[in-house]
Order: sequence, then structure tokens, then C-alpha cells
Amino acid sequence: MELILGMKECNPSLEIMLIIPKNGIIESELIRKNIPYKVIEHYNWFYNKAFGDKWKKKSFILFKFWLLRNKWRKLFENKLAIKKHLNYVSQFCPDFIYVNSSLNPMGLTVAKELGIKNVWHHRETLNDNVYGFYLENRKKFLKYYRSADLHFFPSQFLEKNYLNEFGKVKSKVVYNSVLLDSETFSDRRLHKPIRFGIVGRINDQKNQKEIIELFKTAEIKELNFELHIIGHGDQDFQKWLRKQNVANIVFHDFLDRREIYKKFDFLISNARYEAFGRTVAEANFAGVPVIVRASGAFSEIVENRANGYLYQNMRELIVIIKDISYMREADYKKMSKQCRKMAGTNYDYEKLAKKVMRELDFLNYHGE
Repeated sequence: MELILGMKECNPSLEIMLIIPKNGIIESELIRKNIPYKVIEHYNWFYNKAFGDKWKKKSFILFKFWLLRNKWRKLFENKLAIKKHLNYVSQFCPDFIYVNSSLNPMGLTVAKELGIKNVWHHRETLNDNVYGFYLENRKKFLKYYRSADLHFFPSQFLEKNYLNEFGKVKSKVVYNSVLLDSETFSDRRLHKPIRFGIVGRINDQKNQKEIIELFKTAEIKELNFELHIIGHGDQDFQKWLRKQNVANIVFHDFLDRREIYKKFDFLISNARYEAFGRTVAEANFAGVPVIVRASGAFSEIVENRANGYLYQNMRELIVIIKDISYMREADYKKMSKQCRKMAGTNYDYEKLAKKVMRELDFLNYHGE
């Protein structure tokens, strides 16, 4: 949505139609932001490793049967849906088809069928044990991967990951953008006691449990800090979390994004293999310094002791948290100001949309 709004800022006469695979909560935001969209069903081409592993434990033969069933069912359903997509896109007659995820092939299929230039914006790592998105058909993926006119990646980390795994292609790195009213957060002050926050989907990849266990230890509890957890996801994890009943840990479930970053002073992200780190960018935009594991793209977007802190392990994280206990208000405000400055340079939605538009213009006039 931020990319679409930024592109419309660059060129108000631009016609954009967003096609989404099913009805859902995103529709209210699209309507609120006046973004035209169409719902036409289509299906992904990956399987979730966690589900696959459950079948493997029962029987490898059952796992293979489950995998083939999923693959062929979605292939058949996409074949039924393709006609609707082709008819609608033919009427809209776009210059480009912009595919916004690695996980769904329909836009690529339509582009190939109609001979329309396509740009593929990858957001996720594939075939790794951390995220758990595994391709059902690598051969088909590679066919589209090699034929796309241009690939965008949200970080150098993800670009390198794909080029090493799937081969070299024409590609550009464009960081994810953030659309927040930074002036809302302009006068930040340290809470008393100091608050740390975890934001986002609750799952194993985000590795929140390790941070929660750390804040339950006497070593951290004696510092009188608070940990605020904002997000939703794995139901078993949330049940476990609610049972902890620890005074210095507060669970908020889901909050409006404009309210999230007012709740705490430092964001902690313990995620592994992150392709970008949207909550890190949002936190910085709101003037919140971040404390992140030096993994995936985090080492690329966080400059140690400028807009946040990097750590390799729990001992290093403990040292950072203890150092923060001595932080003066003036030092925090200085760091907060630096966060906002760096975020405005790196994640402004209009600047990044202009970068995308320049690439599309070049591809339109000079592409093969």
C-alpha cells in the first residue's frame, strides 16, 4: 500500500489496480486509502515446513502424498481461476504487472500469457528452515525467475540469498518504505521505568520466547525494566505467554500502528534470517532505537550505537540492556533524533517510490 501511495504521489495520473487473492481485513485499509482493488482468487506454490514435518513424523509416504495433493489441488484451482485473471487484466491493459511476493505465481502466469512486462518484488527467503516457506515446484519457480524483466529485493542480504540459490538476474535493492507521521513521535522521553518492546507476528522465526525468558531472570528483573509485547500469531505461544503472569512483562495483543511505538523506548528484535525488518524501520521512523540480533538484513539497516544496537548472543544483549540502565535523557533524545534522521533518508515512501518508478521508466524505454 505504501508503494502504491508513493507511486501515485510521483505521478497522480498513474493508473494502478491491485489484485488480491481473497477477501480480508486488508480491504478496509485499501478503501480508507482510496486504493482501487479487485478480488480474484488465486493460490500459492509453497508449503509450510512446520505442517510438512508433522506429516513426515507420521510417515514419509504420507508426507509425499500430502505434498502432491496440495501441489496438484492448487495447480488445478489456479487453472480454473486463470481465465478470470486474463479477462480482467486484458481489459485493464497494464504496461507492467508488478508481482509483490515470491509466494504466489498468478501475476507471473498472467504476464507470460499476455506478453506483458513483469517486475517481481521478492519479500521472503525460500527453502530455509527458519521461515519455512518451501517451494512445491522448483523447476516452475526457476522458469519464471529467469523470465522476469526485473527483480526487486528489500535488502542486499535477500538479493545475495536469491542470486546464490537461484542464479544471477537483473536486480535492484529497494528498502521497504514506511508511511508514518513522524511528527507524532517528535518529543520522545524515556519512560520510568524504561520500557522495551517486541512487535510483530509471534512465531519461532521471530524467536520472542528467548527474550521473554531473559526478562524473567533475576538479573534483568532487578533492573526494574518492563517488556511490552505487541502482536499476534501462534495460538499455543500466546496461551503460554498469558500463563507467565510476570509483573514486568505486559502483553497487548494487537494495537493500531500509530499507538504501538508510543508504548516503549527501545524495540528488541531477536529474529533470525530476517529479509528486511519492517518493525525496525517503523521504530526508527518513530524515533525508537532498536536492539537487534546481527542476523539477516539487520546488520545492513542498523548502525551500532547510531540508530540502535547489534548483538550476537544473549550475553551481549544483557550487556546492552545493563548499559541502557545508565542512559541519560539527553543521550536518549540524541539517539532518537538520529533514528528519525536515518529512517527519513532510508525508508521514506516517496523517495523509494521514485526509485521504483525510475527503474520502471528505464525498463519501459530501454528494456528488451
